[in-house]
Amino acid sequence: LRLLNLVGAPDRSPLAQLRACLSRLEPLAHVLVWSKVAEPGATPTVDLVELPRLRLTFRTQPGAPDSGDGCCRLYSDDCAGLFLSNTRDPLVDRLLQGVPPSVILEGSSGDLHLLVAATAKPWLFPMCGASTAEELLGAGGNGNAGRLLMDRHDGVWVAGVGEVRHYLYPVHASRAFVTVPTLAASLALLIWRFVAGRHTDVVRMAASCVSDTALSSEERQLFELLEWTQLDASPDAAACRLHLTLATAASQASMRCPWGLEHELIQYLDQRAYVSAACRLSVDDERRLLEKVPGCKHPAVHNRRVVLQALQASPAASAPVTVSGLALPPRPEGVAGFDAQHDDTCLRGPPGLLDLNQLQLSAYKPPEVMIGSATIGFLNAVVEPGLKLGATGVGIGGAHTVGFLLCYELLTGHLDTKILPEDDCSELGAMLLRMVAPEDVCSQSYLGSVLRALDAERSIARGMPNYRTNMRGLEAELSEKAKGSFLKNILSNATGNASVKAEAAHKWLGMVHIKIEANAKKLAKAMPPPAPRPPPANQAPVPVGPERGVGALAAGLLAPAASNLSCARRELRQVAAAAPLGAATTATGLSVSFGVDDIASLGLQLMAPIGLDSWVHVPRPEGPPRSSGFPFTVAKHPVATGPLAESMVERLGSDMDAFAAQTAADPAPVLLGFTPREISAVIAGQGGDGSKALKDAKARAVALIQALRMLHALDTGRGQDAARVALAVASDVTRGGSVKNAESASFALQQLSGHAPQPWFQLLVSCLLSSVGAEDLSAANPFLTPEQAATVEQLMAACMMSITRAGHAARCIALASDLLGLLSAVESAEQPWFGEPLTSPLYQGLLLKANGLAASLMQRRHYAEAIVAKTGGLGGTGLGARESTIGVAYDPRFLVFEFVCHLTLREPQVALVRRFIRAYASGDSMCHQLIMGAGKTTVIGPLLALLLGDGNTLVMQVVPSALLEMSRSVMRERFSSLVTKPVYTFEFERTSSVDQQLLSKLRQAVNGRAVVVSHPTAVKSFVLKFVELMDTLERAQEKRGAEPGGDGGAAVDLSDLQTQADMCQEVLALMNNGVLLLDEVDLILHPLKSELNWPLGPKAPLDFTRGRNEAGMRWRIAYHLLDALFYSAQGRMSVAFADSRVAKGLLAAVSDELKAGADAMSLQATPHTVLINAGWYHSNLKPLLAQWTMLFLCSTGAFPHEAALHVEAYLLHGSAAGGEATAVVSALEGHGIRAVNLAREWLSVLLPHVMSKINRVSYGLLSTEQVVAAAAAGAVVPKSRRLCAVPFVGKDVPSAASEFSHPDVVIGLTVLAYRHEGMRATDFRKAMQVLLDNLAHESGAFAKRTSSLLFGSWVEAAGGRMRMPAKKAEAYGGRGGDGRGDGGASVMDRTLQPPPAGARFDNIWPLQLVDLKDPEHFDTLFTLLHKLPEFISWWLHEFVFPVTMEYQCEKLSASGQEIGGDLVFGRRIGFSGTPSDLMPVEFGKCVYETGDDGRILHVLTSPDVVDHQVLPDKWSVTGLLDEIASAQPMFNALIDTGALVTGMSNLEVARYLLTGGTPDGDGDCGGGARARGLPASIRGVVYLDASDRKMVLLRPAGSGIGGGGGGGGGRDALAVVPELTPNPKAELGDAIGLLFQSDAVGMDGKAGEAPGKLLWLPWLGGEAIEKLAALSPYAGGCAVPPPFPMPLKPG
Repeated sequence: LRLLNLVGAPDRSPLAQLRACLSRLEPLAHVLVWSKVAEPGATPTVDLVELPRLRLTFRTQPGAPDSGDGCCRLYSDDCAGLFLSNTRDPLVDRLLQGVPPSVILEGSSGDLHLLVAATAKPWLFPMCGASTAEELLGAGGNGNAGRLLMDRHDGVWVAGVGEVRHYLYPVHASRAFVTVPTLAASLALLIWRFVAGRHTDVVRMAASCVSDTALSSEERQLFELLEWTQLDASPDAAACRLHLTLATAASQASMRCPWGLEHELIQYLDQRAYVSAACRLSVDDERRLLEKVPGCKHPAVHNRRVVLQALQASPAASAPVTVSGLALPPRPEGVAGFDAQHDDTCLRGPPGLLDLNQLQLSAYKPPEVMIGSATIGFLNAVVEPGLKLGATGVGIGGAHTVGFLLCYELLTGHLDTKILPEDDCSELGAMLLRMVAPEDVCSQSYLGSVLRALDAERSIARGMPNYRTNMRGLEAELSEKAKGSFLKNILSNATGNASVKAEAAHKWLGMVHIKIEANAKKLAKAMPPPAPRPPPANQAPVPVGPERGVGALAAGLLAPAASNLSCARRELRQVAAAAPLGAATTATGLSVSFGVDDIASLGLQLMAPIGLDSWVHVPRPEGPPRSSGFPFTVAKHPVATGPLAESMVERLGSDMDAFAAQTAADPAPVLLGFTPREISAVIAGQGGDGSKALKDAKARAVALIQALRMLHALDTGRGQDAARVALAVASDVTRGGSVKNAESASFALQQLSGHAPQPWFQLLVSCLLSSVGAEDLSAANPFLTPEQAATVEQLMAACMMSITRAGHAARCIALASDLLGLLSAVESAEQPWFGEPLTSPLYQGLLLKANGLAASLMQRRHYAEAIVAKTGGLGGTGLGARESTIGVAYDPRFLVFEFVCHLTLREPQVALVRRFIRAYASGDSMCHQLIMGAGKTTVIGPLLALLLGDGNTLVMQVVPSALLEMSRSVMRERFSSLVTKPVYTFEFERTSSVDQQLLSKLRQAVNGRAVVVSHPTAVKSFVLKFVELMDTLERAQEKRGAEPGGDGGAAVDLSDLQTQADMCQEVLALMNNGVLLLDEVDLILHPLKSELNWPLGPKAPLDFTRGRNEAGMRWRIAYHLLDALFYSAQGRMSVAFADSRVAKGLLAAVSDELKAGADAMSLQATPHTVLINAGWYHSNLKPLLAQWTMLFLCSTGAFPHEAALHVEAYLLHGSAAGGEATAVVSALEGHGIRAVNLAREWLSVLLPHVMSKINRVSYGLLSTEQVVAAAAAGAVVPKSRRLCAVPFVGKDVPSAASEFSHPDVVIGLTVLAYRHEGMRATDFRKAMQVLLDNLAHESGAFAKRTSSLLFGSWVEAAGGRMRMPAKKAEAYGGRGGDGRGDGGASVMDRTLQPPPAGARFDNIWPLQLVDLKDPEHFDTLFTLLHKLPEFISWWLHEFVFPVTMEYQCEKLSASGQEIGGDLVFGRRIGFSGTPSDLMPVEFGKCVYETGDDGRILHVLTSPDVVDHQVLPDKWSVTGLLDEIASAQPMFNALIDTGALVTGMSNLEVARYLLTGGTPDGDGDCGGGARARGLPASIRGVVYLDASDRKMVLLRPAGSGIGGGGGGGGGRDALAVVPELTPNPKAELGDAIGLLFQSDAVGMDGKAGEAPGKLLWLPWLGGEAIEKLAALSPYAGGCAVPPPFPMPLKPG
């Protein structure tokens, strides 16, 4: 590849255009552009673009269409299917306002996405040089937000960004909004818009930028940037900050706003009149904020609080209400108002010389007469610098003003300047007079008193001397007198007639005084001394009502919003509308119309406009349904004999009959031209020049794509036009005509200025959801007529239906394009298909794709129904009348959800949600089956949250812990754009306190229609916390009653507990009135997996573990029994009966019986002995184990020798053994009878239970890494979890915090786990350290010390030999204590096979010379001893069980009953793909979807779909993998194989498949054997690592590389990525991305109940893959082969 120089690219060249595009994301130093054309002088092509810092790659795709300008498209490797686009759209440009430099990515169907770099730090220009916003403001910042800069070189910022270093915002097809996928993307967009001054957008998205959980480093650094928004001192900015304060009120622990609430509230209230209507706080919001500053005494805060109290007291008042108790701000000292001063200087005498000098007549040039906007500009210019009576003002068009003369001319009417024609210019003079500088107002002057006199008596003002006229006459007169002498002429020219002007001004001022004197008495009455100033009034009229209208909007008492979101039915009929002329939108003159046929197709049959009869054929229903029935019987299986099993089998049989009836009554549609016969004809022409059938099929596919594209373009255009016209009509104030009055004109001006609301798209959508939508819309625009409101409603519905249909057309286009691609694959095949067409993978692919396309073309809108009218008929009788569709009735909530999520709801989804809503409305709970792939998390959950969140109900969704983050992300994405909802998390554990913050959060969630996401442990912990609080309070009160008095500290603690208990009551009341959504209800409510225990009190030793003759008896019996199971595999025992011939004989018999059981398939031998048939155990194995147990009991003296036969009978049969045996056992002493009963319990119940579990699948030991990771995450890992076996939720996936509750089960599974896995490195190091410590404290020669002898016996038993004789080793003494330490900590936990014979283990150092700091030495010992049974026995008996087998006498316990019952939530809605009837009685029985299980069984028992192969009796994991790797056709994925492929991690399985088990991957196992690894054409294997991250292992099989985000917890999956094209390097990334999106990766499932079986699926369609997990109880695992040799596609 050749690296191209972007900097030197010629202007206007394609490379220069690419440079301009990419420089919007990154500096060119971080952009690499590669070309495959390496020859010098040749024109380079752009083949690969890399942005390493952003971790983005773009490359050209062979055969892809160009960009339209001759350039190849650059497709993103990281955003599948998207390419760099040159598309420009004015609507998209509007969305880009405020967004930093970005690029547009486009999909094949025209969908757009905004790509913005996350590595660039938003930086405000004034921020430079300041460390905090306060510092900048304190240093003289002007309070204006500067322009946005992007710092792309901040290393700290880049380090804080997450793995994904870009933000991708999907642009909705309506081009009205963008979808925000993550919280970080939402915060970034908020910051950008805030800085850009788009305050309205900030307010609308504030509610969705909330998280009450700990923020990531990226989210944290974005949120901290909000501090700098304080630089924006505009009124709207203050309102935005208050909106964010309210939005984050419930998230103070993680999102505390970096500004002072009191300061911002005062700033907002002081400037409230200037806040735009779209940013204004509602009255309720103001009340909430005022409650947060109860101690603020600022007049603005006090007065607003008083006004709101008056509003609340008089909500229905129709006239202004007088509000008392107002506080006025203090008047500044030394400043008095104009009207408070008295100045009658003009009445006391003529003007003096000083008054004449103040006129500055030489600088005054009278302004011209003005009117309208010119007057406003003139007055602004005069007032801006400050108006003084004797000073020269600002020049306006060559004129210079003097304050006295300007006011004089206006008051006298001689300067007829006004704003409106009907204005009086003297009013402007009076206004300017009151704007004179304070020093002129407060001082006594002749000029000022003249103006006061003229203002006080306007009748005199009109007769005052005209300055302009009189001055011209006086100047002419004086100039004439001055003519004559030579000297006078010289003086006149020298002074520029200044003396003439001064004398004329003196005479003019005298004329003014004469006029004042003539009216002195009248003026004296009009200018009396002011009366004493009364105290400020503390009451004022406030316009309280009406609640809606111009008055409420003007008073700021109304913030436009939808009253509710609960409208369930609306009607859409034909509509035609045009944007009003002069509308304040860009849609002026635009018109749109939807006829009856348009409405019918939009609301009913979506694809009707393309003529479905030409493309799809719907077969007629068949005759009577033919029941498929079970192809096999399970009635005789032991598991199927119970009542629940029989009920399940009966239900499945009925469901198969129902599925057969559904199939017969509603046959699937068929795509014309692609029937099975026609597809067979297409396959027959494979590999040749192409048959007529193939050409016809391609022609039909191309024609269908063209028809769909035309419909897509039409719907997209009409939908966007309808939205623009709806906005124009909603904003109209002309009532459909011209402006009729000043009030509507004033409102239109207020709309333009932002002081009156102008309806926006989000408001129109919300009003469509409101049951009083017309009234809500009229509240935003009081001049809207009912007809206009109805038109807006109709247009918005048509808009959304058009856009959603365009989206569905785009999906059909994608399916048709895939179909066309398959046809091209048939045409380009190198050789013909020689077999039957039905067996061709391409046949199957074409058939499934065609059937899927036919079903999509027949898609209907299932929440809408036709409105039918009858026309014609005879004589009004209706006979012969025709029915015609005149409209559709629909549920707007479903429509809005479709529109926001850009999807089309399927019929089962709509039906299910409606069933849930009906159950909720009637107060009932419901659990319903919903198979995987039906949209539980992405559709049903969010849709229910939309429908149920009514502002009065708490909506909480509980999901398994592993799905919490995903569910929260889905909810946040669904409710982040058009319909915004906060998404909170309910977290609670034992150490949590119930505080006001928690209660406030839940209350805010109710009021804000928010969604609260939680997991079962949190809800159960809250219940237990309430019980624990009540128990503690009750005991404290009892203790206080028994012992009067007590210290104060105890009283304080008791008071705190009482407060918490009271808050618990309030929280529980909110929950009781709320609704609970349960996803994966079967897992959440499972009676054996949902228990949560809180032990109480001090720990005590477990019974039968300490004391004389009882020490360790609880686990010694278990270990003795389990040791017998390992004898057959290891050929030796590790208990103290090695010299007993009876013991050896018994163990040999046990071994034989185990082998017979494996042959009879009652046992599974791989990966270890696993019990399958409990009946076989009790009849065959239990008698032998009873005899083995008798050996142990006899050795402990539990009973006398003569009672042995009776005890053995009791062990086998219990009380059924007969009265004599029961009497003998009952007569035993305490130690004996307890030992016998414990042994019988083990033989009858515990042993078959633990034998049926698979290590590392159902249970296992935590690895060191898992313990460290849990501790790093803040979890407390108790000793019982660190040392004992814990439950596993999947292969190699331990539970997060659970433990086995039964102590004997813990003992048994812990023994098995250590025996199967061996000791971990940490255990081994600790055990060896204890042994060395014991050695150091023992006396005598080293070789004879107990610890040394014990160590030597272990080495010998493991097959090793000590390095030197004991005496020689003793000579080297003194190092016994040197081996202590923690060296070799790098040795990781492993499970190794028994050590091979060799020199490595023939020279083991004696114990006193063991050095644990030496990694090599430690590794040798660990390899030799970590699986040694004797060593494990010593470790368990001496250390593990003594410290873990303790218990607490009391405990609090909660289970799924608390969640599924009515204790916490009054109504519950549950759904799962694999539900059961094991649930609380209050929940009711599960409702199974009719036909779903029947369809699953039909598919997976059909020989056309599924094949199977019985593995050999002695199969192994590696043999199984070899069989899979060499299978033909090749497998694509291993799904739910954890029960079979054990003992190997997913990475080890991936490496084995690639290398065939050899280090170099050549497949040579030595000795001529050849391992069957995957073919060399396979480039990699996809798997989930230990952290559940998606990884891919590439050849050569080294370490895995990341392939995407984490998956769901507890999944076990592996997928094979084939070589897709001759250029695998170019296609591998796309294939991996597609594979990660497919349903073949990470399938949920249960451990198989038929071990030894492996399903081979030669062909498995997308539907069957989606349903596979539901059948997992019937199969141990399955493998999915690729359907055809084409690039993998989702599903």
